[in-house]
Amino acid sequence: MSILGSAIDSKESSSTSLRLSIMVLSVELEYSQIYTEGKKPFRCLQESLKVIKSDQITLSELLKPFIDRGYILDSHMFLYYSKGRGIYVYCGNSENADQTSVPLNDIENDIIQLRCRKTIEPSEKEFVKNSLNGNKVVKERKISEIIKKVTKWRKLYVGTVMSDGSTVRYSSKEAASIIGIAKKTLDDYLLQLRIGKKYGFDFNYHNDDKIGVLRSFVKEKKGRIRNDKNNTKSEDSSSVN
Repeated sequence: MSILGSAIDSKESSSTSLRLSIMVLSVELEYSQIYTEGKKPFRCLQESLKVIKSDQITLSELLKPFIDRGYILDSHMFLYYSKGRGIYVYCGNSENADQTSVPLNDIENDIIQLRCRKTIEPSEKEFVKNSLNGNKVVKERKISEIIKKVTKWRKLYVGTVMSDGSTVRYSSKEAASIIGIAKKTLDDYLLQLRIGKKYGFDFNYHNDDKIGVLRSFVKEKKGRIRNDKNNTKSEDSSSVN
């Protein structure tokens, strides 16, 4: 075989090898609520992505096609559908997308199903814990449901007077087990409700809204108060000088 023939065969072999090393993934991005930032509202988007075949792919690579189209995904957490576990598993957030990845042996038919949501509630730590334990992620609760749960929880550990006049009390942790929500989560709910009431949150109007609406309200109020204090300090400092 001539040198030229060898070179052609080598080039064709190399091209075949390169062609076989490329895979096309279908990436589906589902938003937990109707997306309203920067683009038309959506609940689910789909993109095709050509990548070099490997064991895993970084979250940033998966998000790039959507970001390039103008969708704002800052301050979001992401989960992918795990074929092995049969549930959505936490795989990172927009801040560490370069350091986290999705194992390609845990997807089906070269389709990666992603879910994203603002990092509000449940907290990212709860998502990680639930995912690692193989538990399904709890959906964000309505404010009306939370008020009922917290009220019942407090009655259980403060004490309930029975028909015979006796009082039955449980520890806050035991009461939380009866309610079916972690004590830490109930403590957080109670704090949000108290702060919301303090700042004048309209619970009747937002009765059917998710707890994230209350969290956003509380966060905004706290931020304004903090800024007002800082401005006051700056003005006092300027007047002294």
